[in-house]
Amino acid sequence: MQTSDILIIGGGIIGLSLAREVAGYGLRVTLLERHQPGREASWASAGMLAPQGELSEGAFLQLCLESNRRYPAFRESVEEEVEIRCYHREAGTLAMAVTDEDEAEFRHTYERQRADGLQVEWVSGEEARRIEPALSERVRGGLFLPGDRHVENRVLVPALEMSCHMRGVEIVCGAVVTNVLAEDGRAVGVDTTLGPYYGGTVINAAGAWSACIGVPDPALRPPVFPVRGQMVAITLPRPTFLSRVVRSPRSYLVPRHDGRLFLGATMERVGFDKRNTVWGLHKLLSGAMELFPELEHCSVQETWAGLRPGSLDNHPVLGATPLPGYLLATGCFRNGLLLAPVIAQEMAHLVVSGEASDLIAPFNLARFAAAEVVAGRIPGA
Repeated sequence: MQTSDILIIGGGIIGLSLAREVAGYGLRVTLLERHQPGREASWASAGMLAPQGELSEGAFLQLCLESNRRYPAFRESVEEEVEIRCYHREAGTLAMAVTDEDEAEFRHTYERQRADGLQVEWVSGEEARRIEPALSERVRGGLFLPGDRHVENRVLVPALEMSCHMRGVEIVCGAVVTNVLAEDGRAVGVDTTLGPYYGGTVINAAGAWSACIGVPDPALRPPVFPVRGQMVAITLPRPTFLSRVVRSPRSYLVPRHDGRLFLGATMERVGFDKRNTVWGLHKLLSGAMELFPELEHCSVQETWAGLRPGSLDNHPVLGATPLPGYLLATGCFRNGLLLAPVIAQEMAHLVVSGEASDLIAPFNLARFAAAEVVAGRIPGA
């Protein structure tokens, strides 16, 4: 019988960060990954850490801001442990308006975030072009968000995996979890394609696949589903072409340390289909060239798609469930990379103390049973 203190289902950035954090308390941790750690949504991401990038408010905004505040210490801890630099950038984000509708949307965002006391500045088109000279003359201005960050997720995720190994986490690849096992009204383990695994606590961090895992009661299944995001990588015209993330309502552009530019990302409810489409690639490329016409001469290096774990209200599903010993850490939608530090630390606290902090308590599964929960619109879909 294979037994651990903690079983974590899913080896994305949430599962890896949580496994690393829990192992730091001296607990025996087994992480079960259906393929290879960090090669799904965490790999497909562009690496943006943008707590103010959406019109979030209330508890979710506070969760995002707090995780962003914790990110430098989180990243530095991983870097020091594995001696790998994760290329963190703190240049902020420009959110640029091209049309009347864009400007109205960003003006509304600006006023709302100012009223909330957040760091946000309004810049004219001329000011924006002084910051990023390659911007189109059509850009009429928009937001500067100085608190936004960017990290090289394709470096950070393998670094987290290395850190887990160094802390004694057992990572099992190719283990597709089929069911949660319960005895005497408590979760005791999981069934997988490699056989059963047992543990004192089971945490479902399976991302877009979270609802595919069988549970003793349908009410334990999180309302999480895949949302496809198509991406394109192109060659930067020159190393100094872009110094920070720039986005519009139709696209975002993220300069990478290796001389590439990531363009993203679509929002599509198409099940578990990760294929690129003509429509998706056209949307990304046209949105990028609208902001930077010079990009029409660049070469395409790579295309891919990832499956984000969406939820009914576009917010994460965190904490305990009605089945003792069975916890959830999923449904992070577009914010898994950003939320990794706060979810790992607060969920580890829950595991050790049995108490959910005020930061994650509003995101428990029970909220979906309330009549006032309304299904959220997938932005951009």
